[in-house]
Amino acid sequence: MPPPVWPPDATLAQKSQLSHFISATGIADFHTLLQRSKDDPTWVAHQMITFLRLRFDSPFHHVTTTKGIYCNDWIKDGTVNASRLITENAPASQIALTWENEQGESRSWSYRAFAAVTRRAAATLVECGVGVGDKVVIPKNLALETIAALSACARIGAIGIESTDSDFIIDSAPWDSLDKQPLNQPPLPLPPETLLLDHRTHGGFIIKAALDLAFVAGVGRGTRFAWFGKDPWMLLGALALGATVVLFDPKAIANPDRLWALCAHQNIEVIGLTPQIAVDLPSLPSDRHNLDRLEIILIDGVLYDPAFTRLHKLTGAGHLSVLQYLDGVQADNLLCPVEAGIISQYCLGSATSC
Repeated sequence: MPPPVWPPDATLAQKSQLSHFISATGIADFHTLLQRSKDDPTWVAHQMITFLRLRFDSPFHHVTTTKGIYCNDWIKDGTVNASRLITENAPASQIALTWENEQGESRSWSYRAFAAVTRRAAATLVECGVGVGDKVVIPKNLALETIAALSACARIGAIGIESTDSDFIIDSAPWDSLDKQPLNQPPLPLPPETLLLDHRTHGGFIIKAALDLAFVAGVGRGTRFAWFGKDPWMLLGALALGATVVLFDPKAIANPDRLWALCAHQNIEVIGLTPQIAVDLPSLPSDRHNLDRLEIILIDGVLYDPAFTRLHKLTGAGHLSVLQYLDGVQADNLLCPVEAGIISQYCLGSATSC
């Protein structure tokens, strides 16, 4: 086998979620874990979900073959409300979401505020007649309200679908202002949580995204995480892990220097990029950007040589790892040496052959 493009930094590898998981389960090493995941995938899935504190209302008993996070039925039976999963793994006062525009202006919601806005958004959807299995059009731009809408859909079992338009199918303006209502106004009735784990709640997707982010990139409680990959549902996976998610419209990153500035200003530790964005990063970060906190660049797809090697060299930081990610947790990407352009045939999160 050719030598790896990069060797993982020992300190980074030891602090990774994967390393902690292997120690916690008493498994000898990664290769033993990989074999166990093929021999007994349900056991491995139970161990992973317990390790990540993803609490179910009733337990699941079986996992099946999947080719990545887009398969919502990889986990069988069991019930959980996906919206609840993303609000119970971090202190209520911790920042859940922070948004920054091109001018550097920002807004933030704590986990407590995010949960409250999600409940109000869910109530608004129900008032508009939205129910289990109904589709809700959500704009593609990344904003606080976008993520609240995704979470609200998960709470009531609606299906969030992306739109290229800038408007919601419903008015989101009241969500952030209901706390300022006079106290004599009646409270907004809240819908009950929908205890499902299927395509209607995006539950299987969110749980798979959480597993992938934890064991591919080491995302955990308090990790400063930004995602410019292909699917915003990955952000709910990060919230399920208790991360702090940084939002910024990727269309505004016309100058690669703006991305490095965002990473420095927001202390981003893990960032996900599409191969297209990664290829369009021709310049080194300037000296004025301190990227000491940035540890992982996660490529949402395959970035072949020489672009993969070039990106790794451009970052110029010995502690920084550039990981490739495609269709689930790839064994070659789990903070292990990577051969550029070669993706493993095994998915650890689903624990089966892809």
